[in-house]
Amino acid sequence: MRSNPGGYSLPVVLAVGLHLLVASLFLLEWQTPEPPRPVPVHITARVIAVENQAEVQKKQREQQRQKVEARRKADAVKKKKQAELERRKAREKKQAADKAEQQRKLALKQAEEARAAEEKARQEREAQEEKERAEQEARELAEIEQNMLEKLAQEEAEEELVRQQEAERRAKLAARIETEYLARIRDQISSAWVYPPGVDPEQEVEVELSVVPTGEVVDIKILNGSGNQSLDRSVEQAIINAAPLPVPEDIRIFEASFRQFRMKFRPENATW
Repeated sequence: MRSNPGGYSLPVVLAVGLHLLVASLFLLEWQTPEPPRPVPVHITARVIAVENQAEVQKKQREQQRQKVEARRKADAVKKKKQAELERRKAREKKQAADKAEQQRKLALKQAEEARAAEEKARQEREAQEEKERAEQEARELAEIEQNMLEKLAQEEAEEELVRQQEAERRAKLAARIETEYLARIRDQISSAWVYPPGVDPEQEVEVELSVVPTGEVVDIKILNGSGNQSLDRSVEQAIINAAPLPVPEDIRIFEASFRQFRMKFRPENATW
């Protein structure tokens, strides 16, 4: 409790006054040996009034002190409550700021994840489109190649058919030319053949002729004799006398059929 120096002045004055009053009374009694007289009523009333006033003032001071103390306590409680309120507001503000920061970070994270997911989806979509485009190009290329192969196969088939037809035509032509020239050679040799008398018409001489493109005979071989040397020699002589033999001008036909060929001769017009 705080001291109040001014609050003790009145009791001190009253106490001093009472002591002075008592001392005066003692002096009066000492000087006048008369029997004590009662204190005048007005003095008693004054002392009581002074005492009552001091008590009232004391009570007032106590009440004032209590009021001040109550006001101080109230102010302290108010300040404490205000400080607590401010701390709570600060905590709430910090919590709100933290929550807002968390929400901001979460929003940023979600946005980043969304962008990453969108980028991944875009890359996957582009990869799928590229794959589909590559597959489409591969199908188109395969179709083009297949068409080209089919066309080439068709062309080759047509060319092969043409070659076969040409080969058949050439073969037929060669066969016809071969038959024609062999017949001419036979006729030419037969016209030059003088076979000896007394031969058997069933006798047959098979010879192999080697000829050059000019028709000259360069070699004659008796492959199967008739058993009659005179008849065999007459065939050789007829071939020599008939030379040069008629051969085709087409060198391919000549090389294929007339460079070296066989013939059979019988006395009856040299039948093949």
